Amino acid sequence: MDDKPLGSISLRETEDAFDALMQGETSELSNILRDTPIGQSVGVNVYRQTSLSALVNAIKETFETCQHILGEDYFDQCATSFCQLYPLFHNDLNVYGSDFPRFMVELVETRDELATLKFLCDLSSLEWALNEAFFADKKHPFDVDKFGHLNDEQRGKLILKLGPDVRLLHSHYNVKDIYTFHKQEENILNERSFDVILEEHFYVIHRGSAETNFELFIDQVDAYNFSVLSAIKNECCFNDLCENFAREIDGVMQPPPFGDYISKGIVSDFIL
Repeated sequence: MDDKPLGSISLRETEDAFDALMQGETSELSNILRDTPIGQSVGVNVYRQTSLSALVNAIKETFETCQHILGEDYFDQCATSFCQLYPLFHNDLNVYGSDFPRFMVELVETRDELATLKFLCDLSSLEWALNEAFFADKKHPFDVDKFGHLNDEQRGKLILKLGPDVRLLHSHYNVKDIYTFHKQEENILNERSFDVILEEHFYVIHRGSAETNFELFIDQVDAYNFSVLSAIKNECCFNDLCENFAREIDGVMQPPPFGDYISKGIVSDFIL
């Protein structure tokens, strides 16, 4: 950016300079701040520290359960390292932190003191899924009338859609129990111990039906239902869902429980 009087610098140039700063480039913003009373370096450092603190606080809020387990000081160091490695590339703090579960995997693999806390990887994935579910787009009730008026050919080819808030998580630990335990304040205050169980768990994270649009749910499901929902997520057509996942119940072959998925708001739409 060429030297310009401060008043002639556009808002877009200023925004681009701040974006560059978040990625480690200070020259453009230093040029903008050159005539400020506090000086270039002070202005840049103040903004950098303020921005870093905001990012760290966002991570601490989103991954609160992980923070409880690691302790505030240790987690603060982890969150600071993460925010320095993964700058903010958009202007919405609510959706910042998508890479933190992957960061946690790398951390657990390299830190000896975390060798017994491998469940934190899946727990951080659960907390991120809850964050995504909460801030997802509003969903609308499944259009049962429209579905009912489809002919057989149309129905067989349609693609069911999971709600915009629905997230699927396959965990090797009982992370729902761990998360729920740490949401009870008395457990934290009294430093009660919690059980970590090493076994497969399947979870559906969602906001419920349209009537409970902002109440978060963590439903534990069996491997069968998780497989069906994963196939729906991967846009398997209705005919293939019925054929591939039909199972015998009381001596009768039954399709997947689509009605249950719809009533819970897990499946909220379809496309032809």
